Amino acid sequence: ERIRKAENKGDERIRAAQTVMQRTIDSKDEEILAAHRQAYAAAEKLRRQANNIDHIVGRLPLEMRVRFFEERDKVAAINGAKNKSQKERG
Repeated sequence: ERIRKAENKGDERIRAAQTVMQRTIDSKDEEILAAHRQAYAAAEKLRRQANNIDHIVGRLPLEMRVRFFEERDKVAAINGAKNKSQKERG
């Protein structure tokens, strides 16, 4: 009888631990989904902004468009070099 009670108590503790673990997993899943939704919304906003910029730049005179793209490429190269050096540092 005592052995059976001890086994039941052990089973209850295991079930309680499994429940807590499952709640933790569910909670983390929700956090991941929320972060994914936020990232998707931010990416969508950036995509719309890029489309707006492309539309505006497309209406500029040719010389100004060329200058815009040259400046954009310079900034991208600088940012790329910064990112590369940060990755190399650790």
